[in-house]
Amino acid sequence: TLGTGCTRVGTVNVLPLPSAISGPLTTCVGQTTTLSSSPAGTWSISPSSVATIGSGTGIVNGISGGTTSATATVTYTISTGCSTNAIVTVYALPSPITGALQVCAGSTTTLSTASPGGTWASSNAAVGTINTTTGILAGIGAGTTIITYSLGTGCYVTAVATVNPLPAGILGIPQVCQFSTTTLTASSPGGTW
Repeated sequence: TLGTGCTRVGTVNVLPLPSAISGPLTTCVGQTTTLSSSPAGTWSISPSSVATIGSGTGIVNGISGGTTSATATVTYTISTGCSTNAIVTVYALPSPITGALQVCAGSTTTLSTASPGGTWASSNAAVGTINTTTGILAGIGAGTTIITYSLGTGCYVTAVATVNPLPAGILGIPQVCQFSTTTLTASSPGGTW
């Protein structure tokens, strides 16, 4: 409307936004999470140094979690140009598992990591068990087991531990007279006496 009272009328179309982004908004470095929205549209994310996303799939791939975590903005855009956003958090992985990853049946070894506050688990308790807080691995039976160290964020690292069998029992007469000999044997080859 002008000061003269003359007016011009136009029509403005208000277009709807896409639906709110749904799905887990957290992931770990090297892992994925799947997001969704509607109607059909395309995905983008920034910065791509933290995470990438499939433009047509909504699958977020964690790239960098910084020291402990990092965030990226996910945008879902439909054909009208309208869009909606969400913040995705990428958590860092724990430090690698260190320590001797081989132990004899009946013995223990201590594993560790530089990332505090996590818990330990063994995939095969028949081969080896591990204290959930101290990382002490006890060899139970010969074989391999996957050791997992998990943080409260859900991020984890793994290592394969090997439990070696003990030699077979020593056979022979386990006593001898002074200045005499006796011969002992074991059915496990390759060892030293």
